Amino acid sequence: MAYTRVQSVFTYRTAAGGQSYDYDVVVDSLSAGSVRNIRGPRGLIQDVLTGLPNDVVLDIREVMELVRLLVAET
Repeated sequence: MAYTRVQSVFTYRTAAGGQSYDYDVVVDSLSAGSVRNIRGPRGLIQDVLTGLPNDVVLDIREVMELVRLLVAET
């Protein structure tokens, strides 16, 4: 029996302006990364019109690089 990693999901939290934002960073078997399920103080953000604080966007970029390194090491 053989198995292959299909994707890895890492959940992070960023605090900005007294509020917290949780998000999942997903890396697939080809090491392509994406961000999903961004949850803000009012719940899941489902539309493209809802803005994120700049600190959250910067943290997401930083976390994506960290996750790529973590996946590359395993």
